[in-house]
Amino acid sequence: MRKQWQWPPRELPPSTQELARQLAIHPALAGLLHSRGIQDQEAAQAFFSPSLDALHNPFLLKDMNKAVNRLLAAREAGEKVLLYGDYDVDGTCCIAMLYDFLSDLSFSLDYYIPNRHIEGYGLSLKGIEYAREQSCGLIISLDCGIRAVEPVAAARAGGMDVIICDHHLPGDVLPDAHAILNPKQLDCPYPFDQLSACGVAYKWAQAIAHRLSVPSDRLESLLDLVALSTASDIVPLQGENRILAHHGLRRLNRQPRLGVKALIHVARKEPPLSISDLVFGLGPRLNAAGRMADAALAVRLLLSADESAAHQLAGHLDHRNEVRKKLDRETFAQAQEQFESEEGWEQKPAIVLAGTDWHKGILGIVASRLSEYYHRPAIVLTEHAKGQLSGSGRSVPGIDLCATLSTCAEHLGRFGGHQQAVGLQLDASKFEDFRDALLLQASRWNIEKAVGSSLEIAAEVPLADVNAGFYRDLQRFAPFGPGNPRPLFASRALQDSGYVRVLKNKHLKFAVSQDGSQPMDAIAFGQADRLKTVAEGDFSICYVLEENRWKGRRQLQLRVRDILGPEDSKA
Repeated sequence: MRKQWQWPPRELPPSTQELARQLAIHPALAGLLHSRGIQDQEAAQAFFSPSLDALHNPFLLKDMNKAVNRLLAAREAGEKVLLYGDYDVDGTCCIAMLYDFLSDLSFSLDYYIPNRHIEGYGLSLKGIEYAREQSCGLIISLDCGIRAVEPVAAARAGGMDVIICDHHLPGDVLPDAHAILNPKQLDCPYPFDQLSACGVAYKWAQAIAHRLSVPSDRLESLLDLVALSTASDIVPLQGENRILAHHGLRRLNRQPRLGVKALIHVARKEPPLSISDLVFGLGPRLNAAGRMADAALAVRLLLSADESAAHQLAGHLDHRNEVRKKLDRETFAQAQEQFESEEGWEQKPAIVLAGTDWHKGILGIVASRLSEYYHRPAIVLTEHAKGQLSGSGRSVPGIDLCATLSTCAEHLGRFGGHQQAVGLQLDASKFEDFRDALLLQASRWNIEKAVGSSLEIAAEVPLADVNAGFYRDLQRFAPFGPGNPRPLFASRALQDSGYVRVLKNKHLKFAVSQDGSQPMDAIAFGQADRLKTVAEGDFSICYVLEENRWKGRRQLQLRVRDILGPEDSKA
């Protein structure tokens, strides 16, 4: 069944029409501002020009004073500080950013990243033992730790303090840490709780910089890493995240650090880079370090001060990413076969699978692909030790997978994460009970509503108005991503130029015009079945407007989400 198109009101409010006049922008774009809650010129200018001055006071975070005081006390006493981070992009960016910042301030530093395959996610007892052996007085837990009650207790018993800098959902009991920086704590007064872990760490750096009168340009030099984490961890690009991503992208495009520059080169990306380039180009290569081998390689790359070494490290990560993609394809195919062999699989509201020899490092990606392909949450597990399963889960918009796991906690060992992404461990003997309990909870979801059966049209735009000026103004809404998606426009009564063709037996490539307008290139992925509709003309499309870059040339292109002809229900 084709999705229904949901149109905005035909008439814009007079205030929106006036805003379009004041800003000298197309009325459709003024309507887009209105849909984002922006209704006057001052608010629009603030949205179009995100300012670092608009960031919240970092000391509003609960425990910020305690965290700053303890860290500065460590410097005064010459204590060794261990930066303990997760093995994904957010975690490695956290480590690299704080190591970069604090090493300039005469701190004694070391860092540690757990082995995904041996220690699993989060603070581990092996990591605590490493800190003790290295005579560390303070452990800083980055992008993990909010549920690490026992490891934190072990660190305290060993004479070490722990500061947790995290953004995952807390459990019912908080670890006995010296300080916890996490805006998702129920009693934390911070106004924005959707930061990446690196974003939370940046707030900490802001607070330290305030205490020590560090110049603002030193803080700004860290924003490329904040942008990488914000993009790769799929946090909403609203509020502070949008400000940090905007300035981080600008830094990354104008003055990339050597490691990021080398990563851009091996990813074959052409500046200016977008959030999408970070998510699909740079992020997977950084993630490949922890997925396939040692995540410390990613940190070494991000901290590299030698151009030759940076290119060598980036090459290693690029190779590992290719190996990861091969494993990803093979495991996805096996997971599909296993799921579709289950009786009544079409009606199951969630996917819960376990394999004996699946590579642990790619389970999150496989779960994401399964969720996207079957339009339902997916959990994929593998046996990481005899009798022990661990893995990852990915959800669909509107379904809180982490909260659902909480209802099945009696069957789990450890778990944690976000609404959309989780990690978990359990005894293999409890797998069937866990699967049954989760599917029982999932039976109460409204999957069809969560996935969405409609396409939200931002505005109907005459094709003649879709030009370079329109695109330039549209780019002022960037960076685009979760919470600030590229708007979906629509145009009706279109004609094909006569050159419509099918690519790779799946996609349509064509050029459209309307009432004699200049033809515009269009690409419709996975819609080869609409060839006849396009060829016969008088069709409607909904699309996002993008810039197609190829061999140094740039040209506007319509990336078509859906095509309707006269034979379809009225759009």
